[in-house]
Amino acid sequence: MTLKYNAQYGNFENIVTESLYEIVHNLPDRVRVRLSALRCDDELAAGLEEVLQNEPGVREVQANARTASLTISFNPALFDPLQWLSSASFNELRRPVLKAQKLAQPTSEIRRATFAFEKLVKPGQQFVLGALSLAVSLSGLPVWLTRSIAGIALLPVINRALQTALEERRLGADALDAGSCAVLIQEGHVLPAGIMLTLIGLGELVRDLVTEQCELQLKHQYALTQRSAWLVRGDHRIRVPISDLLPGDRIVVYPGEVIGIDGFVMEGGGTVAAASSRLDFAPVEIKPGDLVSKDTVLIEGKLYIRNEQVFANDEQSSDPAKEKQKKQWLQRTQLHKNALKAGYAGILPMISLAGLVFAITRNIEHALALICFDFITGVKIAIPTAVLSSMANAGRHGVFIKNAAALEQLANLDVVVFSRSGTLTTLKPVVTEVFVADGFTGNEVTRLAAAVAQRYNHMAAYAIFRHANTNRISVPERQASRLIGGLGVEGRVEGKTILFGRTRLLEENGVDLGKAKEFLDACSERGDSRACIAINGQLAGIIAFQDPVRPDAFETIQNLRALGISEIVMTTGGSKEAAEAFAKKLQIDQVHYRTLPQDEAAIVKSYKDRGLKVALVGDDVHDSLALEQADLAITFQTGAEVARYRADVILSSEDLMDFARTIEIARSGMHRARQNLMLATVPNSFGLLLSLFTQTNVIAATLLNNGSVAIAALNGIWPLLDKESASSVRH
Repeated sequence: MTLKYNAQYGNFENIVTESLYEIVHNLPDRVRVRLSALRCDDELAAGLEEVLQNEPGVREVQANARTASLTISFNPALFDPLQWLSSASFNELRRPVLKAQKLAQPTSEIRRATFAFEKLVKPGQQFVLGALSLAVSLSGLPVWLTRSIAGIALLPVINRALQTALEERRLGADALDAGSCAVLIQEGHVLPAGIMLTLIGLGELVRDLVTEQCELQLKHQYALTQRSAWLVRGDHRIRVPISDLLPGDRIVVYPGEVIGIDGFVMEGGGTVAAASSRLDFAPVEIKPGDLVSKDTVLIEGKLYIRNEQVFANDEQSSDPAKEKQKKQWLQRTQLHKNALKAGYAGILPMISLAGLVFAITRNIEHALALICFDFITGVKIAIPTAVLSSMANAGRHGVFIKNAAALEQLANLDVVVFSRSGTLTTLKPVVTEVFVADGFTGNEVTRLAAAVAQRYNHMAAYAIFRHANTNRISVPERQASRLIGGLGVEGRVEGKTILFGRTRLLEENGVDLGKAKEFLDACSERGDSRACIAINGQLAGIIAFQDPVRPDAFETIQNLRALGISEIVMTTGGSKEAAEAFAKKLQIDQVHYRTLPQDEAAIVKSYKDRGLKVALVGDDVHDSLALEQADLAITFQTGAEVARYRADVILSSEDLMDFARTIEIARSGMHRARQNLMLATVPNSFGLLLSLFTQTNVIAATLLNNGSVAIAALNGIWPLLDKESASSVRH
């Protein structure tokens, strides 16, 4: 799988003597290659990123000289990375790149300096500097000293203004604040400048503290869900952390598991889909010899993969701009985005208006008072503090919300679809009865079925394996197996062909179930689930099992209705009788039975097509398609890996009531965010109108603008301070 390009074509002239690249993985919209030229040329790595970013259809580029790797995310309809690589002359590329780098070097140095300064001077120190400038302005100290201290306190604001200009190519609220403070200090008005700097510092400090708490929760949750893999050691499978894998190690991946490495498929086959919303491609079939990526998930089949990844040298972004973008992504709701868009649209009109007022009145203080009434500062601080504090509050109650957008969706839900297995039940299935066909024994049926089902994430697999352990029946290792989507498992154990799953699986394979008709009818009457076992094409047995209803499931359903959720739905792969009996216990009116994974996804889509906001509560590999389709994906800490990976909300406790409580927290948080938006914008609107007709004092304008922002920020963190309120939500 190594593609070599001969040096005679001139593709790698004067860079390496033996030109080649190796494809690490090649997906429909993402390719990663090891390019030997990069290891010899740091400038080429930086240059490739810059040049490729300007190519139509390229979404993201990462070039790493240390690992000699190039990763390109792209739109396949607009860009072919392998064709581009095969035709590019890096000699020609380096000339404009080096020229551009030389021209951009001063800007690049400023950019690096701004992030170094931000890392050096934390928000807490910025607040202290602002408070110090306010204190000295009231102390009667010499003017040169008060101006100097105020100027030092202004540096963090200037720094943020530079970052916005360099990263976003536009003026922000910090530029207005910095300009206003600079003019005030120059004109000798140190008191209003000190007030402004103190309040700005307070707002930044509050937002930073809340963001930091949310990030700590994120890290804690990700630590709890640390990736692991089944390492193949002869006939044994050992569960190890992915970070412990070495190049050349062989792992086996089962359905529902995220492929956590870049590697070659050695054996097996299956269907791979995007595990992250960052990637967007239809499920693809994978076969031996193909390359797979750590960003994908195995939907069905089974893969034996040779690890090609060196985790000690894995690329991790150290770009402070990207780290800052991650923090912003954590904070952004649609409410926040819309408010920011309106705020940025008003900057130039605000500056123009202030300039017009100054041209007419020649009163700099009047013009500065107008500029003080920007709307972006309030939006940047007031909304995120309310949203992030609600996310942190949910985390204190055992609910992990991945980002602010998920909290916003949670607050606006119309429909909740429960996938029965493990969501409304305890995920502790108990075998109620075992039917054994003539010519077989109970021990044989149990051990062979458990062998073929082990390590698969499914309720029937849990039931039979648990039954084998309870009865101390030894389970042999299987020679081969494959998942048959939504129906069951086929495999070989001790040289015998085993089918384990739904009645439909056996019927489609020509297995006669006539001898078990009475047993199957009795299971339907009791509402038991059942799984059939065939050995070498003959019915060997049927296990009937029940997964007890969660003790808090009924109360949760009632609470969701009380919260105004318009429709509560249940889907299950079980029979009509079993589904209806279960739904009756919980008073769920809408139930869909005998659903396959694609059916469940279609059900979710049907509600979305009606304009409703839909949450899917699922924890099984078969729920992955529906989880991806839903507006909000919810699972449990004990859910399948793919469910946890795709979920927007993870319930870490076994208490289903946490789901209803989290909706209350989300609604309260979004209400507080809207409240904060009003707190930050109404005083500004009032002050702006007043300043148009009267000469507003700069101190009054500063207190009205930045004071309202500080009040909104403190209001936003109230859920974290109000322990009594938090306790009442919990209980």
